[in-house]
Amino acid sequence: MSRFFPPTALMTIAGISLYEDPQKGDEGPMAIKHNSIFYLTPFYDEPGRDELLQVYEEIKNGKGNIAPWDGERTNKIYITGGNKQKLRKPLRS
Repeated sequence: MSRFFPPTALMTIAGISLYEDPQKGDEGPMAIKHNSIFYLTPFYDEPGRDELLQVYEEIKNGKGNIAPWDGERTNKIYITGGNKQKLRKPLRS
C-alpha cells in the first residue's frame, strides 16, 4: 500500500484556496477544493481573481470540462474532512 500525501495549500484568492500536487509540485497544475473534492485547474501559476472565480463557478455549477482530480497515480479522489484524510473512488458521470 502506498503512502497518501495530501495536496499542499499554496494560497487563497477571493476565499478560494489553491493547492499543489505533493508529488508534481510546481510542475503540475494547481487544484481547488469544492464540497471536499479536489479539482485540477488549468493554472500553473497564480491566477487572476476573475479567472479563478470563473473556474470555481464552472466547478460549482457542474459546467465546463473540469473533472474531479483522481491523483493521476491512484485513480482515486483526495477527500479531506477535519483532521482525517481518506481516499475515495472517483465519481463517474
